[in-house]
Amino acid sequence: RLATEVEDLQLEVDRANAIANAAEKKAKAIDKIIGEWKLKVDDLAAELVASQKECRIYSTELFRLKVDDLAGAKFARMKNFVVAPKTVGFHLSCLSFSLQFPVR
Repeated sequence: RLATEVEDLQLEVDRANAIANAAEKKAKAIDKIIGEWKLKVDDLAAELVASQKECRIYSTELFRLKVDDLAGAKFARMKNFVVAPKTVGFHLSCLSFSLQFPVR
């Protein structure tokens, strides 16, 4: 009777070992998939950072061009406006500097 009980227990242990081995293989496969996805996420995060940096660069350049265009337009308008016989002085408040030029 004890021999059959030992045999049954041995079969249970073998089944439990087989289940544990299968679970370990599945865990390794899942770890591999997670590692691949982590690499993809890291690549996408790096691409996002680079894209944001590029966007800031273009935004800064666009702002600089708009300021230059606005300053040029103000200068062109003020160039034709004579206030004093010798010079015209004005202040471009958006650029924080003053210009004076001879009047014709």
